[in-house]
Amino acid sequence: MPPVAAEIIRIPVRTRNLVMDDGPKLTRHDDGSEMMFDLDTDPDEMVELSHLGGAVVDDAHVRMLDALLESSDVARGAPTH
Repeated sequence: MPPVAAEIIRIPVRTRNLVMDDGPKLTRHDDGSEMMFDLDTDPDEMVELSHLGGAVVDDAHVRMLDALLESSDVARGAPTH
C-alpha cells in the first residue's frame, strides 16, 4: 500500500473473529469497529448486519467475550470449568 494510502486508511492492528455454530460471524477490530454476517444465509459475507443491533448482536458480543476469556484461561493453564 502506498504510504499516502496507509496514512488515510487505518489498518487494524488486532482483529478477533468468532464464528458461531448457528450461523453468525462477528469480527471486532481494536478500534472498536465491528462487522457481523450470517454465514448460513450469506456465506460470501456481502450483507453486513452489526448495524441492526438487537438480541442477535448482543448475544454475539457475550459469546465472543466468553470465548476470549476461555481462550485466555487455557493459554495460562487455568481451569476452564
